[in-house]
Amino acid sequence: MHTLQKPELSDYNQLYRLSLGLIAIIILTALLVFCGWQWDVPAFTQVAPGLPTMNPMTALSFLLASFSFLILAFPSKSRSLDRLGYFMAASVLGFATIRLAGYFIPALASVDQILYRDQLHAGLPGAFPARMAFNTALCFVWWGIALLQLRAAIKANRLIHVLALMIGAVGCCLSLGTSIA
Repeated sequence: MHTLQKPELSDYNQLYRLSLGLIAIIILTALLVFCGWQWDVPAFTQVAPGLPTMNPMTALSFLLASFSFLILAFPSKSRSLDRLGYFMAASVLGFATIRLAGYFIPALASVDQILYRDQLHAGLPGAFPARMAFNTALCFVWWGIALLQLRAAIKANRLIHVLALMIGAVGCCLSLGTSIA
C-alpha cells in the first residue's frame, strides 16, 4: 500500500516564511523608532551613539510599506483591504517622491520634518536634524512602485525583480561603505 508522506517545504514556502520574518523585523524596528521619538530614548532612534538617527517619517514609510506588502502579497477577498494596501503603497511612493524633490526644490525640503518637529531640531547646537537620506528616499520610490505592481501581469513581475535588485544593491553599497568608514 502506498502511504502519503509529509512534503518538505518548497522554495516558495521558505521564501514566504522568510518574507514574513523580515517584514516582522521591519515593523518591530519602525515601532521601536516611534517609541524612541515619543519617549526620548536615543537607543531606539539610532544604531549607535554618533550615528545618524532614523527620521520618524522614514519609520512611518517602513510601516506603511510593510503593511502594504502584507496586504497585497497575500491575496484576500476584501476589496476595501486591497484598496488600503494600494493607498499605503501610494503614500510611500508620494512621500518619497516629494522628499526626493526636496533635494532640488527648497520649498519641499522639510517634508520629512512633519512628525516630532521640535525633537528633530532640539539636537546639539549646529547639528543637522534627522533627515531622510537621498538614497533612502530613492529606495522608497522603488519600493512603492514595486508594491503598486505586485498584483500586475507577469511583465510587471520582471520590473519588481529589477527594483528589488536595485534596492538590494543600494543597501549593499551603503553597508560596505559604512563598514569601511
